[in-house]
Amino acid sequence: MLLLEKYEDVNLSDSEQPEIYDEEIIQQGTMTAAKNFDAIRDADALRKAMKGAGTDEKTIISILGNRDTNQRLEIKAAFKNKHNRDLVADLKSETSGNFSKLLEKLLLDPVELDCSELKQAVKGVGTNEEAIIEILANRSNKRIRSINETYSKMFGKTLEKDVKSDTSGDFRRLLVSLMQGHRPETTKVNADRVKRDAQSLIDASSDKFGTDEAKFNELFCNRSDSELKAIFNQFAELSGKSIEEIVKKETSGDIQKGILAIIRCIRSRPHFFAEQLQKAMKGSGSKESTLNRIIITRSEIDLVQIKVAYKHLYNCELERDISADTSGEYKKLLLEIFKDPSQRN
Repeated sequence: MLLLEKYEDVNLSDSEQPEIYDEEIIQQGTMTAAKNFDAIRDADALRKAMKGAGTDEKTIISILGNRDTNQRLEIKAAFKNKHNRDLVADLKSETSGNFSKLLEKLLLDPVELDCSELKQAVKGVGTNEEAIIEILANRSNKRIRSINETYSKMFGKTLEKDVKSDTSGDFRRLLVSLMQGHRPETTKVNADRVKRDAQSLIDASSDKFGTDEAKFNELFCNRSDSELKAIFNQFAELSGKSIEEIVKKETSGDIQKGILAIIRCIRSRPHFFAEQLQKAMKGSGSKESTLNRIIITRSEIDLVQIKVAYKHLYNCELERDISADTSGEYKKLLLEIFKDPSQRN
C-alpha cells in the first residue's frame, strides 16, 4: 500500500480534525476530567496506598489513570500541602521500572514534559531525531514559544543551542526553523501562491532538490497546514508524483526522515502518531519512552482518533498490541489511560 493511500478514506470527520492546530482544542481524547474531583481526597488515598508495608498499585492506577493533566497537577500540589511530601519522589521510591517512569511523566506539566523529552533526545551519545521532530512538528506556535522559554529555565541553556550542538547541516537548519514558532495559523489558501510554491518544488527537485532543502524549510516556516496540504496536492497534479516520492528519491539520512515526518504530520496527525506507536512496539523490545510520550501528550487531544487510524493502518486494535508488548502494572496503567471516556467514572 502506498504511503499516500494509507492516509485516505479514514472515518475521521472534519469536525474532529481542526484546520488550525492548537493543544487547547479537544478533539477526541481518551482522558477527560474526573467528575466530583477532590484533590485532597485523592492525595490522601495516594498517601495511604504508599504508607507502611507494601504498595497499593491498584489505587495508584485507579487515581492517576483517570485524572486529566490539570487534576493530576492539583493532586501533586495537594499532596505537598497536606502531607509535606513530594508525590513524585514517593512514587519513585515505591514503584520501579517502566511503571515508575510513566507515573513520573504523568505528573509533569505538559510544557515541562516536552522540555524533558527534548533534553533527553539531545543529551548523551547520539541524537533521537524522531523525538525532536515529533515534538517540534506537532506543537502550536504558542506551545513552541513556551517550550523555548521553559527549556532555558530548566536546563540553563537554550533549546536552540543544544540542538545546534548535537546536529548539523540541513537537518539542523530544519530543526532551528521549526523551533521558531512563527508558522502561519490560518485556514486561508492563496490558490495562485500554491501553484507557484508547487512549481518551485518541482523546479528544485528536477536537478538539485538533494542540495536545496532550504526550499522546503522556507515553505514549511512560512505556510500554514492548509496551504501545505494544498501545495502537496498541487505538486502531485503537476508532476504526476507524490511529494513523498521525490523526497525519498532526492534526499537521505536525517533530513529525509525529518521532511517525511513533517509531511506525514501535515497530512494526518493521528496517522503519524499511529505509525510512531507501531514503530515503537515492533521488533524485539519496546521503546517505552516513545510509548509514554505519545500516549500522555495525546491522551487529552486525539488519542481516540489515533486508535481509529491505527486500526485503519494495521487492521488490529492498538490496545491489543499494547497489551501484547507490555506487562505488569505498566501495562495496566497504559490500558487505563486508553479507556474510552464513557467507561470512566
